[in-house]
Amino acid sequence: MNKLKIGIGLCFYQDLHSLTRCLYSLQPYPLDYLIAVDGRFKEYPAEGELSDQTCIDLVKSFRHPVKYLAAPGLDEMEKRQMYFEECNRFGIDVLIVLDSDEYIVPTATNWDLFHLDLLDKINSNISYRQGYHIPTIRRKLDKNEENILDVDGDVQNLPKLFYRPGCLEYVGNQYTIRDKKSGLIQIYNGNAVCQHIMIGHDHSLRSNKSIDEHLIYQNRLVH
Repeated sequence: MNKLKIGIGLCFYQDLHSLTRCLYSLQPYPLDYLIAVDGRFKEYPAEGELSDQTCIDLVKSFRHPVKYLAAPGLDEMEKRQMYFEECNRFGIDVLIVLDSDEYIVPTATNWDLFHLDLLDKINSNISYRQGYHIPTIRRKLDKNEENILDVDGDVQNLPKLFYRPGCLEYVGNQYTIRDKKSGLIQIYNGNAVCQHIMIGHDHSLRSNKSIDEHLIYQNRLVH
């Protein structure tokens, strides 16, 4: 395998400013597809079922090919599963999963080197691993949305990239994923960390109303 067909699986609902930052961070890279799943999660305390037209138009204007999916009122795993299912239709080899308050950190990402490293990992994978970690940092960006501030931010390696994603399904939460045929749960270790790429994650561009709704939603999930 010399070329990977890479897609982004994006879940979003409203959150225009965070969504703008997310899509802006993806524009420079040679992605093959954006699968954007819109809709309020079940139990999420908001009135509208889908994002407003401004958010939808923003997604549809993305420079790379886009598949917009309206998915109102589904629970979180049902909504996330939709981008895995779409990967079969578009022949996507690798899917990077993001939420609207996440973004690719440009100063820590080299797409060509990332692609080569990922190819090497996949081609030398004797255990048929399908899930990989991407380093994810909680940081804020400056006004140009290019330079990283707070260089000592907290970095976690999170399962954010999946090979042969059409064969996978979520089980119970967004970090437990198994192969639909074999039933094997994805196991992660240090060898599964992708190099030359970083995801940023922060809520700083969300409105106070959105933050309050998110906290209510999380408490409902706990109960």
